[in-house]
Parts: sequence; structure tokens; C-alpha cells
Amino acid sequence: MANEKAVEKILKLGQKGKTKKLISYASSKKQDERAAAAEALGYTTGDDPYNALIILLRDPVAAVGIKAAGSLKKMGKQTAVEHLRHVSLHTSDESLKAACNEAAASLASTGR
Repeated sequence: MANEKAVEKILKLGQKGKTKKLISYASSKKQDERAAAAEALGYTTGDDPYNALIILLRDPVAAVGIKAAGSLKKMGKQTAVEHLRHVSLHTSDESLKAACNEAAASLASTGR
């Protein structure tokens, strides 16, 4: 597990828009680094961060997927709705299902 300082550093990278570094953390072996990257990518824009979030949405650790769902909602891309619905239908984790449904409903209602 990554320590608190590493997670804090990753979140600051998101606030600074350091997309390439965040994407490298998205493939970390440490689940808390992936979760932090999933959260931090929500502060960014563009295709590369979006694609990284779609991958993180399907992470084997539900907590990572939950963070990714929140960031996809924050990013506001309508194209995320189908990915969110797919994960919601195919996960057995109720928290992930709820996060995906909430993000999908929010994006669908805004029409962005």
C-alpha cells in the first residue's frame, strides 16, 4: 500500500493537471495509488485521462472503480454513460454498482 504522502502527491498532480504522471499512476500495482489516480484524473480533461478512467472503472478493486466513476461524472463526458451502465450491470459489488448508476444518471440528466 502507498503511504499517505504518495496519495496526497497524486491528488496534487491532478489539481495541477499533470495528466501523463497521473496516467502512469493509474497502472500502479498499489491499489491506493490507482484509486488516488482515479480521483485525481477527475480534475483533468482530454481523451487520455478519459480513457485511463474507463480502464480504472473496470479495476479488480471496487474502491478504484468507485473513484473512477466519480471522476467520470466530474469530467462530464456523455460517452461515459454506456461504460458506467455496463460496469453496473456486470459487477457484484453493490457500492460500485451504486456509484456507476449515480454517475450515469447524473451525466444522462445533464446531456453533456
